[in-house]
Amino acid sequence: QNSRTLSFGFGFLFGGVMEKIEPSGLYIISDQYFTDFPNERYMKNKGEARPHYYALQDSDGIYWMIPLSTKIEKYRAKILQTEKEHGSGSCFMFCLASIYGQDRAVLICDMFPVSEKYILRPYTIGGKPYVIQNQAIKKQIRTKAMRYLSLVKRGILKSPLNILETKENLLKK
Repeated sequence: QNSRTLSFGFGFLFGGVMEKIEPSGLYIISDQYFTDFPNERYMKNKGEARPHYYALQDSDGIYWMIPLSTKIEKYRAKILQTEKEHGSGSCFMFCLASIYGQDRAVLICDMFPVSEKYILRPYTIGGKPYVIQNQAIKKQIRTKAMRYLSLVKRGILKSPLNILETKENLLKK
């Protein structure tokens, strides 16, 4: 499977009411996911409070989620170091974006697969699900996420989260 088979996802149930899973939306992942697929490299889920960016859905129906971090300076330094070594725009592991009016680090190298049953609810602000509207931010994240996933699938990069194995286990459930 190559990166061209990736597409955005569609609907699913939240609290028994059919709602649309919005591409570029933020979602809360169930703690059960981190119990079922343990890995010490996962970021803390903060008691089902950490928002995750919904990047894409693949042809198998698996959703790829990316954790966000407030540690902007830590990741800015990593991006600058990568670009110093490999050239401007070369860092696809992280990016910085303004999300709900605040700078956030988007940790693409920590993206992971989930099935619908592990998406607990949309992340809301003022009672409304938050979806990124800025086209440049959405394109930047999606492009970097697809590149990362492609390199992992081709064996060029190894994910410390064992995302391909996790995906296979999700598909068996």
